[in-house]
Amino acid sequence: MSDATVLFADVSGSTRLIQTAGDAVALKAIARCVERLRKAAESTGGRVVKTIGDEVMVLFATPDAAVQAAAKMHATIAALPAVGDTKLGVHVGFHSGPVIQVEKDVLGETVKLASKLVEQAHKGQTITSQQTAALLSPALKPYSRELRELAVRDEGDGVWLCEIVSQAAATAVVRLTYRDQAIVCSDEHRSVVIGREYGCGVMVTDRTASRRHCTVELRGGQFVVQDHSTNGTYVTVDNEKSVLLKGEDLALRRYGWISFSDVRYAGADVVQFSCG
Repeated sequence: MSDATVLFADVSGSTRLIQTAGDAVALKAIARCVERLRKAAESTGGRVVKTIGDEVMVLFATPDAAVQAAAKMHATIAALPAVGDTKLGVHVGFHSGPVIQVEKDVLGETVKLASKLVEQAHKGQTITSQQTAALLSPALKPYSRELRELAVRDEGDGVWLCEIVSQAAATAVVRLTYRDQAIVCSDEHRSVVIGREYGCGVMVTDRTASRRHCTVELRGGQFVVQDHSTNGTYVTVDNEKSVLLKGEDLALRRYGWISFSDVRYAGADVVQFSCG
């Protein structure tokens, strides 16, 4: 038995992609993601233990290496184009502790907890335990943030979850502009709700918008927009083709528009965003 850091990375959005694009297209896209996750892990010193469908299990010598791998994983998957209306992502969980190596496989309580942590992570998010976060180097500890307690045993014992955010996220901002409103989402103000309801951070008047239409928030080292609406949220990033989100989220970069219908014309009701 020896100590190591076990990381699980799971492709986000794969189930919906299979439903909307069919098995052949979805499996090809998922395989491409898994290969990118493998390369990101190996480039940071990880050993890929196995792949399980759309999930990768990796062994690292230190939690610092796992943090570096997670950042590369998020970046390499975020760089891929959407497949139809689905933008795939990744969520990551890792934990450090004693492991039992049986031939090429790795077993033990550390593995079990790491697998539970990845289940708690959202698309674009990296989760670890408070115990593992305490083992990070002084350079990385400032980017660990305590979230909540997770019950992991029937007796009620639990583990505190921590989110790992990127250094860029610690200082980055996204500016949202709608008519005469201007809101900044940042490390200090991490989420903004957009909708018609009074009290939303950005109140819109477009009748196609829901009362609480979508949320822009800082998550897992990047800004994302998450749809909560009835009709869906249309997002245009950097003049690329508009993506329709239905209960999903999408990473924001550079600049673009968030709209409430696919009608685009001069003066259309849109929320502009600008990152950085």
